[in-house]
Amino acid sequence: PGATISMQSFFFFLALVVVEGLDLFDATTKAGKTPPKEPVLGGSPRCRPDYFVLGTRKGGTTSLVHYLALHPGIFPYKLRGRPDDGENFHALGTTAHSREYANARHLLVGDANVARLVNDAEALKTFCQSHQPRLFVLLRDPVARCHSQMLMRARLGSLGMSLDTTNATREVEAHLDAFRTFLERRRGDRRIRERAAPTPDMRSPRNCFYEALYDLHLDRLERAGFTRIKVYWSEQFFDPRYVLAVVQDAIAFLGLDPDDVKDLTAHLRRRHNARPRGGGSNLTNLALSPALVAAARETMRPYNDALAKTLQADIPPNWTLPYLYVP
Repeated sequence: PGATISMQSFFFFLALVVVEGLDLFDATTKAGKTPPKEPVLGGSPRCRPDYFVLGTRKGGTTSLVHYLALHPGIFPYKLRGRPDDGENFHALGTTAHSREYANARHLLVGDANVARLVNDAEALKTFCQSHQPRLFVLLRDPVARCHSQMLMRARLGSLGMSLDTTNATREVEAHLDAFRTFLERRRGDRRIRERAAPTPDMRSPRNCFYEALYDLHLDRLERAGFTRIKVYWSEQFFDPRYVLAVVQDAIAFLGLDPDDVKDLTAHLRRRHNARPRGGGSNLTNLALSPALVAAARETMRPYNDALAKTLQADIPPNWTLPYLYVP
């Protein structure tokens, strides 16, 4: 953390969705420039949150929530979930939602829920109406993200899983098979892209590969009328060489001065809601088989290619490389 990097190197790995739609942040013309400071204090009576952290699940969203809350101009709001979670609300459109956020008064305040990227484009549109909050999205390698989700469930003992008994290959393979069945049943159905919300069997967190149809989810946000969206690669956010630049950029995107955060670099040494190393007596079963990784990579390849085309950016290299689990 705190390593010195050039702005050109940073922006090479940064995908930015600017005010007028999806576009790559052009390092050759905008290097060294921060986004215009347009504070969105106050929100609207129906959409008080000034920004939303939408996901992806296991993509670093909890850490981003905590890092942003270090700024004195951001209200460190926390209502529900475990103390180390980043999630604040699970439902939109309730009176309590806006009333609770009113406690932030003149400070910026954000809402975070990792299922929103998949489930809530249309609900956000209805909830926010004409208000344009800032939206943050982190995107992670689909295979690593799905595996991380299964390991989290095993660590927490969710759905009968445990670190000692869970076979990660079997769990991830079940999600991949269900996703392939979903695609086969809807072959040629253009409504997959046009749907305002996913079908019930694919809603987050039902299928971890459907969650990784990032191009589809970003398209839904655009169709819902959202134009202030910032997208980062999770792999760069996790990288000590780039995390400081990412967080500074995120703070500036909210119209705030990153230099107002004291000792920001020191705070970035901690990853929030991250899997602790070690644990479990059956580590072999927690790894993914190379055959499954290859099959999942091939299934997701056309959708990753579509994402690269949309963002006009290269997909991070490790999205196509063999996946190595480090216990």
